[in-house]
Amino acid sequence: MVLPSERLRQLREAKHSSQKAFCAHAERAGYIIALRRYGAIERGDASPSADEIIKICRAMEISADCWLMGECGATGTAKLDGAELDLVRDLMLRLIAFSR
Repeated sequence: MVLPSERLRQLREAKHSSQKAFCAHAERAGYIIALRRYGAIERGDASPSADEIIKICRAMEISADCWLMGECGATGTAKLDGAELDLVRDLMLRLIAFSR
């Protein structure tokens, strides 16, 4: 199973040469993402907040399910194992709390 942090690195490397280049791109697009914080998220040392998930996904032009579940362009949970379902459940709870 590929962890979301590893997947984020793979998605970033497909479009941007470095973390610094991605953060600069994000800033130009209007999404301020601190390089140190982004690096911690990409390494898996920090859990992203709902706001950070939204900023990173918008700046990278990906969906949250592409980053978190690896199902780019697809929806549904049929292919997810228990650990991945727990990640999705946690994300949804964070998004609900964030929207209140």
